[in-house]
Amino acid sequence: MSSSRLITSPTGEALLIVDMISHFEFEDGNKLFANTRRILEPLADLRSQLKSAGVPVIYVNDGIGEGGERRAHDLAELKVRSKKARLVLECLGPEPDDHWLVKPQRSGFYATGLSNLLHHLSVGSVIVAGVTTDICVFFTAHDAYMRGYSIRTPSNCCAAVEESHHE
Repeated sequence: MSSSRLITSPTGEALLIVDMISHFEFEDGNKLFANTRRILEPLADLRSQLKSAGVPVIYVNDGIGEGGERRAHDLAELKVRSKKARLVLECLGPEPDDHWLVKPQRSGFYATGLSNLLHHLSVGSVIVAGVTTDICVFFTAHDAYMRGYSIRTPSNCCAAVEESHHE
């Protein structure tokens, strides 16, 4: 979780950005990256609109680098190492007041402090966006539903390896 001060969400919402920070160097990574490029602008616009309304942004991501206090270093290193990561980070990288959680599995709730963070932010509704629609976005949205949150998943802000999986 980021060290930023917890500020209650004025709208009762939070934006969860799932697994957008990646080098995309894995099986089907090129296909996922091609589909991810299409959602960068709409997701960046959504983040900007929500942030201007005071909605907290929470990055829920697989681990990169060493994490913790080295997050800025790890992100800078990822930008140098991967052109794909650099493109995503330049468009949609975390800002200093954003929250950041590392998830060990597909759901953003599994073995993370996401439930506690949302509670402290007085959130009752989550907007889940990112990759992949049919896996990590799906499981995070499912677990949010199971915890009683209202959920939105804007289709133009989510991507999967295959379009049929996204649909």
